Amino acid sequence: DGIGFEWDVAVADAWERQFGELQAYQADKGDCNVPQRWPENPQLGTWVHQQRTEKRKFDRSERARITPERIERLDGIGFEWHPVANLWDQRFGELQAYQ
Repeated sequence: DGIGFEWDVAVADAWERQFGELQAYQADKGDCNVPQRWPENPQLGTWVHQQRTEKRKFDRSERARITPERIERLDGIGFEWHPVANLWDQRFGELQAYQ
């Protein structure tokens, strides 16, 4: 565990598969904000939500299934960990610019 060894290869393969799906979504849509109940690929929406949940656990030093390496990979493709807060900030900035 301490050296990053993957005990469950099936879980690692599933993560890689979903990461690839997310990259395809990002290339098509321009962001990584997959709706949690996205009808085109509900598993991807659930997976994205799980990554955010696991990152919150990681940040609180709780037992989490996400690794620093996976966080870095998600960061590398522009994954938003707090999309609602980011959208609020964006809209607030637009309001200030309008005034």
